Amino acid sequence: MGESASPPGKPGLIQGGPLKETIRKARSERLARVQTFEELLEIAKWEIQHSSFDTMISFPIYTGGLGNARDNILHALAFMQHMETHNHRVWNQIPYLNENLNITPAMTDVALKFEKFYLALIRSRVFKHHVMMPGWESSRGCRTEHDEAINVGVDVLYIDHAWQK
Repeated sequence: MGESASPPGKPGLIQGGPLKETIRKARSERLARVQTFEELLEIAKWEIQHSSFDTMISFPIYTGGLGNARDNILHALAFMQHMETHNHRVWNQIPYLNENLNITPAMTDVALKFEKFYLALIRSRVFKHHVMMPGWESSRGCRTEHDEAINVGVDVLYIDHAWQK
């Protein structure tokens, strides 16, 4: 129950059920051992490819949006759930946030840490769509991700507040 058929061209990939949980568990185990941005990026790409996610969402975290990280993350999670209920294959980047911050403690610019990871992910073109959540314009990181997605030819979609109704 909760499983759906594999997408065309992706035999054996299931969007829910036991395989989804197996991938999440493997991701968590790998994240617990990550030491470098390169390893973090490889884990993310592995998860994205094995789960057949095709969409990344850009949302403010520390700057802009609703004004604080907690509310911004909860808002993004609600939107991801909304997208999933409409059968969109959205990658959840939340599990990567803390690991990203823990890598290279000497690098104190948090925004630069996020940009280094997310820009490399966008450049890899593992996503077909890059969704910009409301308030993205107020975040340096979101603006950078937006520009990079456009530069590499990823389909950029703009969401307004109507999704909450």
